[in-house]
Amino acid sequence: MNLFMFGVIYLSTCLLALSPRSIPSRYFFLFWFSTMILLSLSLRLNFMPDPDTDMATYAMNMAITEYILPYHAREFIFWLGSRFLYQLLADPGWVFFVMDIILFISFYYGVKLNKAFFKEYINLENIRYLLFGAFLFFPYLHGIENSYRQILAVCIGLLALGCVHSSPRKGFILLIASFFIHNVLIVLAPVFIMLRNGRFSSIITTVLILVVFIAFYVASNSTNSLVQKSGGIEIGQRIGLIYVFVVVIIGIFIAIFEIHYRKKVNTLLMRVLAYFILLYLVSYMLLSSQGAERMLFLIMAILYPMLGIYLEVAFKSGYLVRLFYTHIALAPMLYFGSW
Repeated sequence: MNLFMFGVIYLSTCLLALSPRSIPSRYFFLFWFSTMILLSLSLRLNFMPDPDTDMATYAMNMAITEYILPYHAREFIFWLGSRFLYQLLADPGWVFFVMDIILFISFYYGVKLNKAFFKEYINLENIRYLLFGAFLFFPYLHGIENSYRQILAVCIGLLALGCVHSSPRKGFILLIASFFIHNVLIVLAPVFIMLRNGRFSSIITTVLILVVFIAFYVASNSTNSLVQKSGGIEIGQRIGLIYVFVVVIIGIFIAIFEIHYRKKVNTLLMRVLAYFILLYLVSYMLLSSQGAERMLFLIMAILYPMLGIYLEVAFKSGYLVRLFYTHIALAPMLYFGSW
C-alpha cells in the first residue's frame, strides 16, 4: 500500500508540474487532502514501528501516565498532547493519524502563504505540485516515517512564517507552539523577524541569531537533564553531505542569478539562505553528527517550498523547471535507496 500511495503522489506531482490546471481548483484541496489521508492510513494502520526508531520512542512515551520526564516538560505540546490523545484513542497508530491531519493542514496553508518571502505576484496554481512533491522529498518522507516530532513542528513553523504579514499575532503563537513541539524550531525566530521587516528588525535578528548559536553551544556541553534531548537514530553521513552540497550550489546559483540577471534583488531570500548555511555550519561544529544531520533536514524542509516558489518567480512558470526541481529533490533518496 505504501509503494502504491507514493506512486500516486509521484504521478500527481508530475501531472501538476506539467499542467497546473489539470485538477480543477474547486476539487484540488479535496483531492490532495484525500490522497494525504490515504497515505496516512497506509502508514498508521497496523502500526508496528521498529524498536530502535523514533516512532517506537514516541509510542512508548504515550503510554506513560505515572510521571513526566524533563524533556516532556520542555516540549509539552507534543509529549503531553500525544499522551492525552493516547488516553482517548488507546492506539498509537490513531494518535499519529490525528497528528497527521494537523501536519497536512499546516503544511498546505504554510506553502500557500510562503509567498510572504516574495514581492512578485505568484499564481498559486503553479505551485500545487509542491504540495504533493514534498512527501517524496527525503526530509518530509523520513519525517512522517521516523523523525515525526521535527517534521510536525516544521510544518507548523512554515505556517507561522506564512502568517507574518496577514496575522502576525497568529504567526507568533504558531511559532511558540512549534517550539514547544520541538525546541529546535527556535532557529525560525530570526527568519520570522526578517519577514516582519520592522524598525529594529536588523538589530533583533542579529541578537536572535546570537541567542540561537549560544543555545546550541550550551546544549552541546550541558549535562542537565532538562537541556539534554530525547534519543533518536542517525541516518548516515552520505545523504547529509549531498544535501549540503545541493544547498550551497543552490545558494551560489541564486546569488549569481539575482545579482546579474534580476532588476530587483530579493535581499530577503539571500539573507535567509545565508543564515541557513551559517546555521548548518555552526550545527556541524557544535552538535553531534545526529544533531547536525537533523538540523540539515529541518533546513531543507523549510527551503523546499521556498525554493520551488523562487524558481516559479524567476523562470516564469516553466513546466520543465518544475519537473527538474521535482526530480532533483528526489535524486538523493533514489540514489541512496532505503534508509
